[in-house]
Amino acid sequence: MVMVKVEFQRALRAAQEELEQRMAEQQAIEKRILELRQVISSLSSAINAGEVPKRGALAAAFEKNRMTDDIRALFRATPNVIIAPQDVASTLAKLGYDLERYSSPLATIGVILGRLEDKGEIVRAQFPTGKRGFMAVSEARQLTERLKRASANLKK
Repeated sequence: MVMVKVEFQRALRAAQEELEQRMAEQQAIEKRILELRQVISSLSSAINAGEVPKRGALAAAFEKNRMTDDIRALFRATPNVIIAPQDVASTLAKLGYDLERYSSPLATIGVILGRLEDKGEIVRAQFPTGKRGFMAVSEARQLTERLKRASANLKK
């Protein structure tokens, strides 16, 4: 019985290590995706200068969902970094979002940040200057904590 438990513990450690490695890879990929989207947005704007894209209700709804996904990706791509709502807005503008069409873009971003906070994906944080922002909750950290608790239960 002891040998089986030792093997389980070894397998658990290996899974934890691989998970941390894969999460680091995912963060690097998400960061690169954001960079590429910014480049594509800038180049598209330069090529299509003066053209007004057609918009409809479906496109607006899609943009709202995409905005949430892009904000989520921003936080995942920048772990351990506090991001202010104004910085989120700046990044969205670089990604090609037309924030001027919102009557209060920071309020829209604030609602999205609140939802992500409610889901446990980000937490409120404070800059050394006292300015408030948000920070990603590492998925690896969340999963590692769960695995540690599971490991502790195996030891009992």
